Amino acid sequence: MKFIGYLRGLSLGYALTSENRAFEVSHVHDVAYYSEKLAFERGLDQNIALAIAYGHDLGRTKLGVVGKNHARVSARFMKALMAASEFDLETQDMIGYAIKKHNLKGKCHVDYAELIKDADALAHLDEGLIADDNRVERYRTIISNMIELSIKVAPLELWCEQFESHRMTFLKNMSHLDFFKKDATHWIHEQRKNVRKLRSMIWYLKIGITDDRFDDLDNLLKLFFSDLSDARMIQVQIDHLKTMSNSQSKLSDDAKLQILKERLQLELDRIESHLTSGFYEALIRVFSQTFDLASQKFDDPLRNQSRWIEAFTNYLQKATETHPENLKELHKLRIQGKKFKYMSELGLLCFSSQTVVSVIDDLHDYIGTLNDLGDMKKMKKWQSLYEETLVNREIEKVRKCCKSELFFLVKLAQMIKNRHLLIGRLVDGDTRT
Repeated sequence: MKFIGYLRGLSLGYALTSENRAFEVSHVHDVAYYSEKLAFERGLDQNIALAIAYGHDLGRTKLGVVGKNHARVSARFMKALMAASEFDLETQDMIGYAIKKHNLKGKCHVDYAELIKDADALAHLDEGLIADDNRVERYRTIISNMIELSIKVAPLELWCEQFESHRMTFLKNMSHLDFFKKDATHWIHEQRKNVRKLRSMIWYLKIGITDDRFDDLDNLLKLFFSDLSDARMIQVQIDHLKTMSNSQSKLSDDAKLQILKERLQLELDRIESHLTSGFYEALIRVFSQTFDLASQKFDDPLRNQSRWIEAFTNYLQKATETHPENLKELHKLRIQGKKFKYMSELGLLCFSSQTVVSVIDDLHDYIGTLNDLGDMKKMKKWQSLYEETLVNREIEKVRKCCKSELFFLVKLAQMIKNRHLLIGRLVDGDTRT
């Protein structure tokens, strides 16, 4: 296409006359290379991709506009240039739109807009321009280099071993009150983690099993988890209060801590009474029985892996529907992600990309912190313990971290939906990316 050759010469010519010509010339070549490469891999038109690449920074190299506004100026300039091109009006609009959006790296747009953003990020990576804390651009480079995302499910024997191990640990902790008395808050934290792992295993292990005790156990574990929640929440408040200094309330820090510690002790006394009075008798009785895991129901590895692939796809879809400002929706996403977080930790699930595991883990922690901070604000007379602006400032800081992890999942979902990234099975011998 003649226009692409003309545009390439024009772009390089403006780069050569710009203030930072060495960088600009190199950047033109880098972005064009990655744009053409990604277009080929994604089944997109390479001429359109190159037109966007050569035009995306003209606002800066030709007109000297720096900062975020250079993308909009570049799009306007390209619109004038394309009037004499072979591209039809619809394609011209598509090119202009991609150029205008190319610096909005933290959002997902249509195919060609995403392509130029990814190519730009890959070029920035080569040029050493991506800061360590710029997770969004780094995530773009990681996903752009992924061809397939695979999930491997461990053999049933390992699932049974882990379930039995965690079942016995749970019963041991419930039966030995000395563990609770030695460090009650640690006991609560460990039991809650154990419950999460057990419930995730139950979700998978009860496939095709008619034993109603699995459902009964899951419901009892859910109630037990909730019964520990208030004590855990108060401990979280104590931890946060120690880190949030200079709060502007009438109470001293020591007085606030004393109030929380007294509340915590009341909760610990309540839980201890439940442990000694048979309050958890039904849970312990069901959990003490041997479960028939019906191994014959797991003789189809493809079916088992398909269930996890479907669950992960649903998780990604939920991420695309979750607004980072909506704490309720974030919490629902966190619940869905628990299965992947804990089963990966136990080696029962293996993703071909370790970044996927890290993102799920980090997002889980960030949303958990947002939930804790949100609960603090809901407390009756919470203002007597925390200065509002300090809590809100902490919420905004964590929410910013949360957004970058959420972006990774949304971008991943878009790539899979557009078939630019395949999701499938991991076979023995594959390595992680």
